[in-house]
Amino acid sequence: MNSPARIRTEVPGSRVRDDLPKLLALIGHYTTGLYSPYRVKRVFIKYAVRNVFIPLLLQSNNMSDKQFPEPCVGILIFNPENKVLLIKSHKWRDKYCIPGGHIELGEKIEDAIRRELREETGLEVYDIRFLQVQENVYDDAFYKKKHFVFLDYTAKTKSKDVKLNEEGQEYVWVTLKEALKMPTHKFTAKVIDVMEFAAKNQAVLFT
Repeated sequence: MNSPARIRTEVPGSRVRDDLPKLLALIGHYTTGLYSPYRVKRVFIKYAVRNVFIPLLLQSNNMSDKQFPEPCVGILIFNPENKVLLIKSHKWRDKYCIPGGHIELGEKIEDAIRRELREETGLEVYDIRFLQVQENVYDDAFYKKKHFVFLDYTAKTKSKDVKLNEEGQEYVWVTLKEALKMPTHKFTAKVIDVMEFAAKNQAVLFT
């Protein structure tokens, strides 16, 4: 008596393309003895890699590309004449601003302050004190669409000799009252307003 013909489902391992019904059919054939355990294992691994592990890896990579707000420091510097430093910058649409920049990964805030001031002004500072926190959420004041979290500080310097880098076009030393009349962007203007209020009311800044 001839054995019944074996009906082979079209599921060779190299052709499994995200096809769960075919995989289930293959497992069914294995239970009836049509396919070897090795073949079922090979096809199942290929299916799992294509449909489980690769999608999870892609999802993980997408998570690593997620963007977050950028923490930055801003520093209102006082020279020995009690004047503050304002810098005109093309990044702030040619308006005056206080120096500052990003806090780098693994960097302490005070270290970021000193580094940014050396890079942008060539100045060394002391008596660094916290002033306030501000947020820039895609504001047009900056030349790029950014979400900044500003940590604003005050500091003192013993020098008036400023060496600008490529970010600054010109600078001025002015009193707080004069600074209020300067064409500053809104975030620097807020720093000056808060400092002017603190000076008038003899407020003590946080150290």
